Amino acid sequence: MALLKIGLATWPAIDDYLRTADPTVLVSISPVEEHGPHLPTGTDYLLTEKVTEAVAEHFGCAVFPTIPLMCCGVSANTTGTYAIRSCGLEEITGNLATQFARKGFKFVYYITAHHGFSVQVMRRKIPELTLNGCVVEVIPLKEVTIIPPGIGQPDRHAGWVETASMMALYPELVTYPLPPADYHRDEGGDLVLSGSGIDGDPRVASAEKGKIIFDAAVAGVIRRIESRVAAAA
Repeated sequence: MALLKIGLATWPAIDDYLRTADPTVLVSISPVEEHGPHLPTGTDYLLTEKVTEAVAEHFGCAVFPTIPLMCCGVSANTTGTYAIRSCGLEEITGNLATQFARKGFKFVYYITAHHGFSVQVMRRKIPELTLNGCVVEVIPLKEVTIIPPGIGQPDRHAGWVETASMMALYPELVTYPLPPADYHRDEGGDLVLSGSGIDGDPRVASAEKGKIIFDAAVAGVIRRIESRVAAAA
């Protein structure tokens, strides 16, 4: 069965899908957030959307329109970041998951390129959201993506990993020349934004590396979903 894009489907098509075995929906969720001077503010949600659709194609399941909202504490005051408070994130993801469960979906997976506090916020509500036997899970790409040895150590933000991924998937949105390496710093356990907003070295990125990372991200999400389905069986 081909993937079903809920935002483009009619309600009878969604009804038909809900009659299949273990109807599953994937939700891409990542913020609009500064990503240095060389990448667009939508980098996280653009990359997550591509991974989510590839995974949905693999399983032939439903995919919900991308949600471009999450918490972004470190960069919240920059002009490139438009975040929501944790209570808003809980309300949006919790309410949506409850609706999916009530309508008959059996698995709901939130997939995100973001990490840290936002993921914690979403996960702390999941035990309360399991209705009618529906499983709800958050899958951060950084947890499941295994970067093959030899292409570089993962960095945190707007460095070579995200730059390479954008070069592979959205080359027209990358601004050149690529800026030099820059790094966030930790002060007493608090992460402090670098002057450029970068945490890593964009200059060692390439489209070839980006394709490897994309394939690894898709494979990692597929593995996580397959293991969750097997555990629920």
